[in-house]
Amino acid sequence: MWIPKSIPSHRMVGKLEGSCLCKAITWELVNVYVSQICICHCGSCQRHSGSTHLPFAAVERERLWPLLEHQPTLKSYPSSSIATRYFCGTCGSPMVHDYHEEQYTLWIPMGSLEASTSTTASTAATTNPADHGFDWEALLDPSRDSHIFCNDRPSYETQSWQTLPECLDFGLYKHDPCQPNQEWEDIAIFESSTIRRRDKGQECCQTDEKSS
Repeated sequence: MWIPKSIPSHRMVGKLEGSCLCKAITWELVNVYVSQICICHCGSCQRHSGSTHLPFAAVERERLWPLLEHQPTLKSYPSSSIATRYFCGTCGSPMVHDYHEEQYTLWIPMGSLEASTSTTASTAATTNPADHGFDWEALLDPSRDSHIFCNDRPSYETQSWQTLPECLDFGLYKHDPCQPNQEWEDIAIFESSTIRRRDKGQECCQTDEKSS
């Protein structure tokens, strides 16, 4: 495996595992260098993921592609003249982004990474499944990693989102919230959850309501 000198040791991931939602596609790599992370807000990534953005990790093509190319449910879609998106034909999960003119790199949608992913650098903290095993403080580098296509951010993605409660599990989700002839207060919260806010950084309320 060729490792460019420009990649610092803290970018090394001891084990990188990925899968689609239905587990028809799985793969595993050890001792991987994540050369760059881009969080893409372009319109194509929004539609492909169904979200406001899609974070990608760049890894070596020669190591990842042999693990994917013969997977029976792997399908492709040429989403533009410069790139092809690969996904699971059974569950639809994005699996890899391939820029046609990049000979050495493939981009992994980071939502497909398993929680067991772990860093091995001496500066890395204990693996945290909540963030897919990456020690973000040690791994991310503002001179290397970035949000891209921010000019394509949808109008509904505003700073106000940052003020909403951050919930565990289903949080404030209400079962079938569009029920007719029901007052909002009368629709039960789906299940119990502790709710935390960014600005307070602590537990702000607890609910024990459950749907019937």
